[in-house]
Amino acid sequence: MRFFSLISVFVFLSAQSPITLSEIMFDPDENEYHYEFIEIFNTSSTDGVNLSGWMISDSTATDLLIPTQDENMILQPLSFAVIFDPSYFEQDSLIYDAKIPESTLILTIDNGSFGDRGF
Repeated sequence: MRFFSLISVFVFLSAQSPITLSEIMFDPDENEYHYEFIEIFNTSSTDGVNLSGWMISDSTATDLLIPTQDENMILQPLSFAVIFDPSYFEQDSLIYDAKIPESTLILTIDNGSFGDRGF
């Protein structure tokens, strides 16, 4: 149920902005807690979108998007952002790193899991 609630939040947002939900990894084969992610895409061909202050929710809890390290919060036109659980960065094996293009904006959330208990 939380998965569908999260999708409905992004569907509502995408009707008001050029940001669209492109992928959710909610039950990976590896460690579910560390390797869940959300991918979003800026469909605008001309305007970047400042994601500062943006939140995601599963209808029971809300998480603030925050940058990783020195990343800014501007999602460039026709670009992707990947939002990871904060624990992803604490792992010895960052399994997605080799698959993520350099132009991708890498973000995380302000607490230990997506929503109330993860996806």
